[in-house]
Amino acid sequence: MNALYPQGKVMKPEEDAYGQEIWAYYNHRDSYEIIERDDGYFDACFHVPHHFSSYDDWATHEKNAMEFVK
Repeated sequence: MNALYPQGKVMKPEEDAYGQEIWAYYNHRDSYEIIERDDGYFDACFHVPHHFSSYDDWATHEKNAMEFVK
């Protein structure tokens, strides 16, 4: 048992697609996010660099939203 997983379950790497996407980018490997919705929309995106960008590179609306973070 630990604070991050109070139920004692730790996700295996092959069960964590999002974590693998972030880890691949961090290790300078290509990584894409596949979006498939119930309405038939399907796309491959490359959003990961956004998670590693500095505050100065954020969009204005994202910077403005930070005023509401507690």
